[in-house]
Amino acid sequence: MGALQLAAQMMSLQDQMDQSRADLGSETKSSAGDKHETGRAMIQLEQERLGSQMTALKKQLDGWSRIPTERKESIALGALARLNGSWFYFSAGIGKLTMDGEEVTCLGLTSPLGQALMGMAEKGSINFRDQLWRIESIF
Repeated sequence: MGALQLAAQMMSLQDQMDQSRADLGSETKSSAGDKHETGRAMIQLEQERLGSQMTALKKQLDGWSRIPTERKESIALGALARLNGSWFYFSAGIGKLTMDGEEVTCLGLTSPLGQALMGMAEKGSINFRDQLWRIESIF
């Protein structure tokens, strides 16, 4: 589910990095030396930014591979739960995904809501930031 989205983002970043390398290679020295150096510096900064993003995506993808897939009895890493009529997947906090026409929020257990819900069982409820959260079901 989220691993596919991360892999697609990684492929897009790799394409951008390849294009940036090609741009750097085609940046030729002109009579306007300062313009040339500025162009190269900007391309190198872009490469560093893309490299940082790629490193972060690799860490997230590695995290996805470690998520247990067995059914859960309480909110824990790998739990898919229905809370207040919405689906939440407790994994890496990458936001919302659509799966089989259903919107699923991928929430990290280190998030404030994730920490508040961790360990709670089905049919439990908690008041968090002036909102009542009911655990309707856990898968």
